[in-house]
Amino acid sequence: MGLEDDQIVERWLESKAASSTAEGYASDFERFREFIGVDKSPESVELGDLQRYAKRLRNKKTSKGKKLGAGRQQRLLNVVRGFYAFAVKLEYLPKNPALSVRLPKAEDVLAEQCFVSFW
Repeated sequence: MGLEDDQIVERWLESKAASSTAEGYASDFERFREFIGVDKSPESVELGDLQRYAKRLRNKKTSKGKKLGAGRQQRLLNVVRGFYAFAVKLEYLPKNPALSVRLPKAEDVLAEQCFVSFW
């Protein structure tokens, strides 16, 4: 007996300790589901879908017209990677298509601020 897609997502979110964490994960995962199409099953997602999502995040602009920061991109991608790792652990999925998705390198803002203030 297999779990339904929505059930696996619910179980994954329930595994998050704090309700605020689960709410954030739910919101971030919903962005991904909207990108791939809510009718597409998580088990039918392939690496190419995830790479397109990562590319979309790299090109996404904030409400202020700036590019989405690398840290935010990492979080959004890590949420998806976490879901797939959970689904594999529960044997809902045979493999994790998100393992090969590259995360953007975070900017070293602190070092940059120290350098600027030093001079």
